[in-house]
Amino acid sequence: MSWENVLRKEILMLVFILLIPTFDSCQTDEVTVLISDSPASFLPYLHQVREGRCRFILTQNAEKVKNIMENMNMSFKILRESPGDDFLRAMDPHDLAYALLLASGLERVDASELPLLRDRARELEKEISQRRSDVSVVFFSSDGSDYAFLAAYAAVLKDAKLLDMDRGFDASLLRGSSTVIVVTRPLWANNSVRYERMMEHFTKIDEDPYLDVSFGILTGNSIETPFLMLMSDEILRRIPPARFVGISIIEDLPLAWKVERVASMMGLPTEVYHPDLSHSNMTEDAVSSILSSGRGIFYLSLHGNPSVMALRSDGYVLLGASTVRRLDIFGSMIITLSCSTLKFSEMESPNGSIAYAFLDSGALAYVGSTRVEFSVGSEFGTSYPDLLLSLLMNGTSLGEAVKIVNNLKIGDSGGRRDSASEVLLGDPTLRIGPGRLPFRVSGRGGRYIIEINGATPTLFLRVREEGVPSVTSGVPGLHVKWYGDEEGIFIYITTLSTSYAGYFESGDSVKVEMRKPIAEIGIIPYFLLMITVAISLIQLVRRR
Repeated sequence: MSWENVLRKEILMLVFILLIPTFDSCQTDEVTVLISDSPASFLPYLHQVREGRCRFILTQNAEKVKNIMENMNMSFKILRESPGDDFLRAMDPHDLAYALLLASGLERVDASELPLLRDRARELEKEISQRRSDVSVVFFSSDGSDYAFLAAYAAVLKDAKLLDMDRGFDASLLRGSSTVIVVTRPLWANNSVRYERMMEHFTKIDEDPYLDVSFGILTGNSIETPFLMLMSDEILRRIPPARFVGISIIEDLPLAWKVERVASMMGLPTEVYHPDLSHSNMTEDAVSSILSSGRGIFYLSLHGNPSVMALRSDGYVLLGASTVRRLDIFGSMIITLSCSTLKFSEMESPNGSIAYAFLDSGALAYVGSTRVEFSVGSEFGTSYPDLLLSLLMNGTSLGEAVKIVNNLKIGDSGGRRDSASEVLLGDPTLRIGPGRLPFRVSGRGGRYIIEINGATPTLFLRVREEGVPSVTSGVPGLHVKWYGDEEGIFIYITTLSTSYAGYFESGDSVKVEMRKPIAEIGIIPYFLLMITVAISLIQLVRRR
């Protein structure tokens, strides 16, 4: 008997379930969004979240969220404050999260039942934490009751395992999960050690140095922000990205055009903006106007730090937190090739963060870096923006795409875990692409051919064979990066010659052959020499 059924039987035996009227908020065929500043008011609907009929948004600004739902023509209801809030907020946040997870298995529940649920959750916590699930939600109970509620809600919504990083957490608990949703208060200088802990855990589930799980961080300056992130799939289904906009410094334009090409293959209208030689056409007002012209996928290749983005490392600031916060870009996604916008250890406050400002203004996801990023030959960027968008186009989840980029960075550094500098603020399970690519991979036994059927700047494949990839093509200027983990070898291919040779075109082909590592091959002559010497010695002894 499952723990949900055990708990239901126990509660019925104790006649503990109150008579609760039938609720109609989530009884329609479509998803209904419940809006409230009262966590306890959501309790009767937890079971309907598990069934996929309800979504929650906890907020201190119900009018703002109401306007968002109306603009999306989405069914919603604003709930009244519940008298159970004081009791709920007085509970230990750790106990609260696990009690809410149990409550989701009951059709009707009230705040007054939480003590029994808490006691039963304590008994079942080990079983709950060790159950196998493809998704895990990790949270910090020290963040308080609202974030504990958010974590439990995320676990119910994603049918995920729930783990508290503040209580007995160990990386081994993540085995069996491929995706981790991190629920936390905004990370900044005062708590940046949390991020360091995460990366240590996420790279040490097995023996290799690579990230073993994809992850995204649900956070924001307002509590409704992470709740809206958890609605990203529903929001983008109703209002998909309407355009691609790139804003790039001049020296990185060839790379920006590569990213634009990938976006055009997704069917998006595209535009790339850049400064003239005097920088006079790129001002704060001009960029604000560009970004505010409608939702989309925004690619920002600018100089940056945790507070601003600029045309030069020593000036010409285009975007600061206060400017970005005034924009209306709801439903957008931000991808960057900018230095250190998510360097939490140098972030003076969440309110001053340009990354969090994008979330405040309605972005559903932000991908930024904790370190210096740059382009190589103006056509390859260390944050792999062309690959990231290509993976999304192929239907890869946002978290998995960022994980692949980070693992390429680890592989390129010789296995240094701290090279994984790309961070996703958003739902790592989100998928936005149509699931098609302008190339086809065929072959086996370590030999593969990539046949291109549409102009593309970027190719990738994953193979199961071990070894070092040898990549050849008639297309000049090939640039190859790869890494190998327990899932196989992932190979990224682009060129550094598009400015004069163009992209991979229909009819082009690329050959990939997996070869044994040099070290493995190199030992064979020595091994043969040792055998020869041994045979000679044996013959010499026999002659004597």
